[in-house]
Amino acid sequence: MCWIIDRFEEDIAVVESRNETVYVNKSLLPKGIREGSLLVKTNGNFYLSEEKTEERRRKMQEKMARLKK
Repeated sequence: MCWIIDRFEEDIAVVESRNETVYVNKSLLPKGIREGSLLVKTNGNFYLSEEKTEERRRKMQEKMARLKK
């Protein structure tokens, strides 16, 4: 299951999946994450999925470009 960084509230990251929202201390998350980053949770730990993050960003950029036409 994929999780998305929704936002940061000081030292806490708001991380969402389809059915759940969790609040995680940023120190427990991988370095380099930002709003919109996609994470994969394995054995209770979150890992950054750079491939899925870039794919999602590309799709969002394409949608925005279509809306501007």
